[in-house]
Amino acid sequence: MNSASPESITMDVMPSHSGRTALGFWIPLAGLVAIFGYLLIYHYHHERQDNAAHMGDFGTFYQAAQFAMEGRDIYTAGKPAQKYVYPPLVAFLYTPLTRLSMLHAAEVALLINALVLIGSVLLAARAMGQRLDPAGAGAFLLVALLVSLLNENELRLQLTMLETDGLMLLMFTLALWWLDRRPALAGMALAFAFNIKYLPIVVLPYLLLRRRWKTAAGMVLGSIFFALLPAILLGWREDLRCLRVSFGGLLKWVGVAPASPGAIQIHGIGDMLSLSITSALGRLLEPYGFSGAAIMAVAGGVGLVALVVVAWIYRAHGVSLWRSPGRTARAKPPNAGLVALEWAGLMTVALAFSPDTNARHLLLNVIVNTAGVVLLLMPQPPASRLRLVAALLIIFLSAIMPIHAWRGDFFRYGIPCFGLLAGYLMILWTGLDREIQRHHVTTEGAEQTVIPK
Repeated sequence: MNSASPESITMDVMPSHSGRTALGFWIPLAGLVAIFGYLLIYHYHHERQDNAAHMGDFGTFYQAAQFAMEGRDIYTAGKPAQKYVYPPLVAFLYTPLTRLSMLHAAEVALLINALVLIGSVLLAARAMGQRLDPAGAGAFLLVALLVSLLNENELRLQLTMLETDGLMLLMFTLALWWLDRRPALAGMALAFAFNIKYLPIVVLPYLLLRRRWKTAAGMVLGSIFFALLPAILLGWREDLRCLRVSFGGLLKWVGVAPASPGAIQIHGIGDMLSLSITSALGRLLEPYGFSGAAIMAVAGGVGLVALVVVAWIYRAHGVSLWRSPGRTARAKPPNAGLVALEWAGLMTVALAFSPDTNARHLLLNVIVNTAGVVLLLMPQPPASRLRLVAALLIIFLSAIMPIHAWRGDFFRYGIPCFGLLAGYLMILWTGLDREIQRHHVTTEGAEQTVIPK
């Protein structure tokens, strides 16, 4: 029997679903067109009607790009409560739009964001499907439709705010897609994302643990490249100053004086804008005199407990969390499926334990939900299917905060991220069940075996 790997699975899986063409292709396609068409038309209309009032953070990016072109300080761009706080790469990327009026530039940005979101959802469905369910990978449009419905709130927020979260989602998804095919390119995608927001840093320890040396090297070297790229426009000294300003502000979260006197003004750990577990702990502990470093340490303790639970789940399935498969076994079942589950786990960690996770950042839930939906569409025992439905509902309801009277407490106690963590652990359990079962039934040879505990 020939083992299936991400490299060997192509679009020719579609014919196996020819008996369900309407369900597997045309109906999901129509649904995706309807969802994204509505979102695009709705936001285009409101940009035209409300002008700058419906452009979210775009005005700040646009002005920062203008300042970059004019040789002015990009960190003075934006309104007092909405200052530019990103690395210089973001302002550099927006400079082509400054040739247009702000309204027309926002319309272009809206279209680009919509295409980025569509591409991310489709690619996530494809990548997860090939790793978790190679035989059913042709139904990726149905997966994408269901995930779009589960994440409609986050997709809408992204197009409302015209933020960078869609680009982050695309880079994380591309990294998963390229991880076995083009490991260096996977690292470059993560490096690009790191120069937009710091979140990809959580992936680097994972890459080292899994001995993904090419991807780790691509991420480190790529981060340097993308950090220095804006120097083409800004000049070396100004680019390095901007890097000190943008990353120096992050030190405030652990109580360290910023590296630059002009460091960006970030939200406090306990700020109500953040939904993360770390910020919930900040809101609970700051009144008792806990410093930022102490709060981060407590959050790290909660994260360690979650890691112990994950290790126990692996051990219960006869799999070691800490040992890595050989290079030739990585892309083969069940290891390919384990990578998909672990990638969803990295997104969960990035959101749940960041000191600054607001509602629009939950767009990264797309990757977690995609893993859950792919598993849900696979043949499952009733108990496993019920667990998956419960997990997806917990993540969905935690993110949208359905009971208006409780929304204040939802934010205060970090329920969206606690719900995400709980839902992910349920998906992980079910996914390991399925991968181990599929492994025992379909694989041949020691090279494909799960590393035993």
